[in-house]
Amino acid sequence: MPKHVHRTAVFTLNVSNQRIRDILDEALQNYTRAYTDILDFFKDYSAQELHAMSIYTRPDGSQDTSARALETALFRKNKIPDLDKMLEPLEARLRASLKQDVASTLLSFTELSRTEKQKPSYPNRVEAQDLNQQRLEALEGLRTIADSLEEENTLRDQSLRTRQRGLVPLSFGNSMPDQGFRIFLNRVTHHFYVRLYVIGASSIFKGRITNQGEYIDIREPENIYVRHWDFKAFGPGTKSVLGEYSSGLGRYHEVKSFGTGTRSILVPLKIGHWHENGMRFINYGFLSNRWHSEAPPMNRRKRTVNRWKQRTDRKVLHSDAKPAWPVSAKLMKRGDDYQLHVAFQIDKPERIQPEAYLGIDRSFAHLASGAVVSLDGKEVIDTFDISTTELYSVIAAIEKNTATKQKQGKTTKGDRRRARIADQHVHQAANKIVEVAMQHKAQVVIEDLSYVAPKKRKGRVSQGFNKVLNRRQYQKLQDILETKLNIAGLPGLRKISPAYTASTCSQCGCVSKENFDKEDRARFKCIECGHEADVYQQSSVNIVRKLPFLALRSKEKQKEVPENERTTWEQFARRFKE
Repeated sequence: MPKHVHRTAVFTLNVSNQRIRDILDEALQNYTRAYTDILDFFKDYSAQELHAMSIYTRPDGSQDTSARALETALFRKNKIPDLDKMLEPLEARLRASLKQDVASTLLSFTELSRTEKQKPSYPNRVEAQDLNQQRLEALEGLRTIADSLEEENTLRDQSLRTRQRGLVPLSFGNSMPDQGFRIFLNRVTHHFYVRLYVIGASSIFKGRITNQGEYIDIREPENIYVRHWDFKAFGPGTKSVLGEYSSGLGRYHEVKSFGTGTRSILVPLKIGHWHENGMRFINYGFLSNRWHSEAPPMNRRKRTVNRWKQRTDRKVLHSDAKPAWPVSAKLMKRGDDYQLHVAFQIDKPERIQPEAYLGIDRSFAHLASGAVVSLDGKEVIDTFDISTTELYSVIAAIEKNTATKQKQGKTTKGDRRRARIADQHVHQAANKIVEVAMQHKAQVVIEDLSYVAPKKRKGRVSQGFNKVLNRRQYQKLQDILETKLNIAGLPGLRKISPAYTASTCSQCGCVSKENFDKEDRARFKCIECGHEADVYQQSSVNIVRKLPFLALRSKEKQKEVPENERTTWEQFARRFKE
């Protein structure tokens, strides 16, 4: 089992200097151009050849495929002048990251090509000047095509590829000294900065770091970094002159220089309330170190000092928290903003032994309905609902506004707002589920909806789920839960089939579609024992009981019990009859 887990945080760079914007734009454009050219350079390799180059042999003699093996075969074994020329505009540290990105992309292509499903097209990128022409040709071909399915698929792939143009995210493969990226804390202003090595050797923007102040590398908190000419004033090995104010942030001794290199920039990060409060891994370091000082820094306004004191009193902060280390990052541009997606490595807590089960049901009326059930499945300890009422009202207002604008002939971005708001509620629901699971030390069990097809009514697909959340967001809730449970030290997420969970009575085990109240489908009323309950919480209890039922069926299958003699779900559910 891995000793660490990883979480990704998205930071917006606070870029107010036009020079910095030009540097970032140049780096992204050079990276995209090199990525495009190198993929085009390797387009003559077949999927079988790429697969053969990606194979490596383990110490035990077994074989497997890896992007690193493919990278070695493509770039390192043979020095190709053309490739060196394509990589030349990039900063030296970015060249290694680009090679890894190309190898990972080609490995994914080879793996998909070896499946029995529809073969993927080669991941080449279309030049900007050719986009419109190729798009028009593909659309015209689709309009006039007769009955050739193969030709239709080819034209559709061509049409989709013309929409994939954009800046490729710039990858930083590590956070080692003088490589990739580093995150610093200004020990006076207590603002976070990121150092990015993005300036190429031939760039006109080369220059030393000019940011004033004392900066702490969050991976080396014992040292202070300053500008090179300030370092000359301190002298090597000089003690920090502000050491007496560092009681809460650790003792700093040596002063170091940012160096005389001209290939990096130091850019402030925007830290909002979501980063300080919403990120669950704040307890493990990084941001939590920011507010561990017992006294505010000097020369701060009264309002800021009061806010500082409030933050130091928050319960989420722990002085013994282990730091979350930044291990990799991606820089991308969204509109006019530059975003840095940083992956943090967090130590896993000790695994909690489950003392109960927490069943989760998802529906149109509730993002999640939960029931905490004892390990034997007999006692219902607690229940809760996370309603969609607020989410539905907000989305309905957005859709109404979108429809009004469309009638007026105006453009709108309603769908983006809808997805963003829905994702926010998904995260809140996941946090609530983890909170209840921690309270009861429960194993979370959820119904697997990945293979459930939407029902059709009167020729139209039912919009029960899709009016509030689409399938991507329901799947996202499941993925987020897996990550958050892992970080919290809770047992991993268990998934079961949702068949008959809503129509089964938790009291007598009766299984019937008639158990639903005819006037209110959200109410459960058993036709056999008369038990009444909320249908979603009723389903949550049965979701938990599916675990021992599936285990029993597995044992019967191993013992080769005939299919017609194996325990049915209704027979098993009746064991809990009161």
